[in-house]
This record gives sequence, C-alpha cells and structure tokens, in this order.
Amino acid sequence: REPRFVERGRINGPVPVTLSEPNVLLLDQAGWRLDGGEWQPAEELLRIDNAVREQLNLTPRGGKMAQPWTDSAEAPIAGQLELKFTIRSGVEITGASLSLENPADWSIELNNTPVPSHDTGWFVDEAIRTVSLPNIAAGDNELRLAIDFTRKTNVEWCYLLGHFGVAVEGRSALLTSPITHLPFGDWTPQGLPFYAGNVTYHCNIVGDGKAIRLAFPKFKNPLLKVSVDGAPGRPVAFAPFEVDLGLLEGEHAVDITAFGNRINAFGPVHHTNDALTWVGPAAWRSTDGNWAYEYQLKKMGLLAAPIILAAQG
Repeated sequence: REPRFVERGRINGPVPVTLSEPNVLLLDQAGWRLDGGEWQPAEELLRIDNAVREQLNLTPRGGKMAQPWTDSAEAPIAGQLELKFTIRSGVEITGASLSLENPADWSIELNNTPVPSHDTGWFVDEAIRTVSLPNIAAGDNELRLAIDFTRKTNVEWCYLLGHFGVAVEGRSALLTSPITHLPFGDWTPQGLPFYAGNVTYHCNIVGDGKAIRLAFPKFKNPLLKVSVDGAPGRPVAFAPFEVDLGLLEGEHAVDITAFGNRINAFGPVHHTNDALTWVGPAAWRSTDGNWAYEYQLKKMGLLAAPIILAAQG
C-alpha cells in the first residue's frame, strides 16, 4: 500500500542559482528631443511615439492601424528623433549588450562614445537584435539613440542585457552586482525584476534511505523541473505539485529549474489593473488611473521554500 508522507523539513535559503539567459534592464523611459530642439523630460517610449507623431502630423500607432507590411509606399523623413537614457549603476559592468529592433537604423552613443551597430545576435525574438556595448561605469551613464523618423518608424522598448543585478526604485532602476544566490520568495525585488528566462535553484538534500518527495506549496512559474544528481529533470506543473525523488541515502544535489516567462520584460508593466483579462495593444497605452510610471511587476519564482516529505511506516 502507499506509504504516508510527512513533512521532514524545508530547504533553507538562500541557495546558489544559475540563470539560463542574461539578466535584463528594461529601457522604456528616456528624455527626448525632435530635430535638435529642447530636451524634453523623461517619458515612456510609446508615449514619446505619440507625441512625435502629433508634432509631425503623422497617424498615431495603435491596435486599429494597418499592419506595416501592407504599406509599400515610400516613407519620407519627417524629422530626427533623439532619445537619452540614463543608466545608473553601482558597479562597473563589462560585456553588456543593447537589444533593440533594427539597430542599423539607429545612431548609438554611450557616454559620448559612438557604438558601432554591428549585429551580434538576437534576444527572445529574431527581430530583436543585439549590439555589444563598451563598459558601463559605476555611476550615471548616458545612452543616446537617434533615428530619422518616418511614418513607418517604430519606437519600441529597448533592453540592456548582461551579467548584473537590477534593483527597481519606483519608475527607475539601479544596476548591481550579479545575482548568484537567491532566498526563496518573489525574485523580482531580489535583482531580477525584468528577467525573462529560467532560474535553477541548486539545493542539497540528505536522505536516510527512505522514499523522499519534494512539495512546492507556492510558486509563480508555468513549470518546474526537478533533477537529482544531474539526472533528467522531472516536471512539476499540476496539483498536488509534488515530485518523487526515490529512495535517498546520504547527501544529494537537487536542482530545481523554475521556468520563467516574458511578462515582466515585454508585458504591460505600467498597467495598474491586476485583474486585466484582455491584453491587446491598448494595454500598453493605458491612461488615467490605469497607468503608472512605477513598474507594476508580476511575482515570479519559488515563493515559498520547498517542503521535504519522507515516507513513514
């Protein structure tokens, strides 16, 4: 007959972690100016797109516009748009990349140093390309982008990718040292607010020869996979959110991979309605009380420590 399993303990954090992708700093707010005019205060990029199109008498973008590939006519240059991002960092960052659509269309400078728009790959979607950046110094760094604006120009969010942590402070963020350990709990306030990949928690369990199960009382991921001593991972996706680890004797390495999603990097992170049931183009262009400059992030990760269950009898 089935043995009865009882709680023997919980895995104590923090534990070492491995990220499957570079960490992400969302670049969605910038100072801006048109045709070399006065610099305007920092604004969210889709709202900048609205303002520029209004000034240039161009049709605004939105959910009811014609898809871009239906417009094959020439698009004359209507003006030049410049964006100015401030990247605050508490540490020096090396090996970072800027990810954006159509980098060849943009002029890029970091701290007054031109950055070649050499394509080095892509991030999440093959249309979102990456460009290598010089070192990011501790302190305030200025990233400038400039583009010849036409009716076909798309001003989209950009992403800083690299080996660093990110601390969100209201509507702004600070780069920190890389994330190598995590306690159990929401990972968004622990250095990974905009992170879009998977996180593997590296744990250890000591067995006494009895059957062991691992239970997950609360997590915010579409899927977990649990691997013992490097064996293929076993999925955890449905209630009762437990996995059999088998008969364990002595100390064993248990890796728990929490699969991420793209919501905090690409979703409507300024929409204040937590009960939003329809996410269409308007969700990124909300107004009034449905809009906040402060980031409205979704919880992610193992929100409670895994429970070790041991067979009795």
